[in-house]
Amino acid sequence: MQLKTGDVRNDNKMNQLKERWKMLFTTETIQIFEKYESSDRAKPKTRRIKVTISIPTDVETIFHILLDLNSTRKTWDKAFRWGNILNKVDNDKDIVQIHSKPILLGRKVPFQTVIAKRSWKKFQTGQVLIQTEFIRSNELASESQNIDYMYNDYTWMISPSQGLLEKENRSSFNSTVVYHIDTGQLRRGEYSPHICSEDIRFYVLELMRGLEAYSETKSVRRIPMLLNQFDSPENSTTSFGSLTSGEQSLTENIAYAENNCYSPESKNYMVRGKSYLADGIKVPAQSNLGELVGVDWFIHSERIDNVCSHTCTNELELHARINNKFIFAVNIQVPGSKHFSIVFYYLIPSSFDKNSVFGKFIYGDDEYRNARFKLIPNIPKGPWIVQRAVGNKPLIVGGALKAMYIRTGRYFEVDIDIGSSTVANSIVRFVLGYVRNLVVDLCFLVEGKSMSELPEELIGTSRISHLDPDSAKPFSPSFRF
Repeated sequence: MQLKTGDVRNDNKMNQLKERWKMLFTTETIQIFEKYESSDRAKPKTRRIKVTISIPTDVETIFHILLDLNSTRKTWDKAFRWGNILNKVDNDKDIVQIHSKPILLGRKVPFQTVIAKRSWKKFQTGQVLIQTEFIRSNELASESQNIDYMYNDYTWMISPSQGLLEKENRSSFNSTVVYHIDTGQLRRGEYSPHICSEDIRFYVLELMRGLEAYSETKSVRRIPMLLNQFDSPENSTTSFGSLTSGEQSLTENIAYAENNCYSPESKNYMVRGKSYLADGIKVPAQSNLGELVGVDWFIHSERIDNVCSHTCTNELELHARINNKFIFAVNIQVPGSKHFSIVFYYLIPSSFDKNSVFGKFIYGDDEYRNARFKLIPNIPKGPWIVQRAVGNKPLIVGGALKAMYIRTGRYFEVDIDIGSSTVANSIVRFVLGYVRNLVVDLCFLVEGKSMSELPEELIGTSRISHLDPDSAKPFSPSFRF
């Protein structure tokens, strides 16, 4: 396969990729755009999804990786199983046979063998264009072949980037893929254009992450973002958010890292036991319902509400969706001349019992939530005066503070306004004066009040070490589309 150079000025396809797009989704390294278009008002519009990522390698490497149909492709393209070239038309075109899976992450769709035609071209600007079109009605396709709308045509464009990687003296190219969704081909009553394009967005995000890793190492690099429906998410060490993760001992002579977070063992916390209503005895907690995957430390000119509705949690949402989990976030808001928010992110299995005390909390009303949501604080290391001020008694959050609960199909967030209580605000402002020298433990749970709801189970635990107020990350409001 060779790269053929052409004149970019006379190519309409390159101009199409330069048209104005609407920002749909963004992370620090990836951007997603979307647009509808139709040349004929009488025909259905085509929805296009465009994703761009910057990869630190050369254009030839990316080009050959994208056209390769060997088994190594499976390491970065989870929809691919095998492929081969049926006919080499000339130096910049071929017909290929691919055994792959339609892009529907959350649905059980079988792998199918399909036929596609590919073409590629290199332009004088250094850009490379690769197009893949699936053949739906052609003499090259067998009579038994049944290709539906789920196999979406797509276009790759590789172009030199002008970004951070170049400042670090690393050669970098932007890889952009555009998926074309013809809404007129959707089978009525089965899948909506929105659902189809959403699946493509999440698939392509995973695809881009895998491509980035593979192009750098030329081997399988196990990264959290590549966990999908075929993989087990157990023992994941994923960390999202602005604080670094990692366990640290409470030994006196330990040198703590600043802004460190991790989830201590649940047995460190005492909860109501099975016979608590009769004997009042508390027992060490047995397990956590959720997994702590990150902590954010934000600062903003205004109080930060509903953090998970902003694009700063895009990658976390993708990770949760791929692993059939949802996000449970606790956003503790600290007022002042500048507003702080410390946000704890937990992943909860989507299969939790909706009739459990936790399920009733998620699907119940705010009255139930205010009466049940409980926080247990502790200062395992720090000045005695701070330990005494904070204590370690459980707090029913809704009884002492104003809390807001946000539930969507993607996440559940609890926003706790420390400023709603003069006493709590005074204690937290006092603690902030010592926080650089503190180790702070928090756990969250739903209170059990009947035999069937005991023993209590923790939603999640967290430990924050030596938090630096000056290191808070400026919050940039950016709502999802």
